[in-house]
Amino acid sequence: MKITKQQLKQIIKEELTKALNEQEGTFTYNVIKDEFDGGPRVDIEGINRTFAQMMQDLDGKEIDDEWEGPWTFKLENFREHEEEDVDDLLNSIIVDSAPGELIEAWAKMNGLEARRIGV
Repeated sequence: MKITKQQLKQIIKEELTKALNEQEGTFTYNVIKDEFDGGPRVDIEGINRTFAQMMQDLDGKEIDDEWEGPWTFKLENFREHEEEDVDDLLNSIIVDSAPGELIEAWAKMNGLEARRIGV
């Protein structure tokens, strides 16, 4: 039986994710920005929460950014056009912003640790 490079990557990713998620209070995520890789999307494993739910939870909350200091996260600030729906808005955050930092801020606010896997 031959295993392709893509299959091997998937097996390694799954095993790494399992090992990391066995640590209580930890979950993993991967940000895929490129549409040619199936993006834009955020894959989250180890908790029962989606990226959209996390962003809704953060809406209106203060985030303490080590580089810029505290600021209030507002979904509307990421809206490029009035007619943008929620999916377009989330895609804009994934592609044009720093989704990893937002996920990690959400995790910190909820007493969890987020670990990024992938590139």
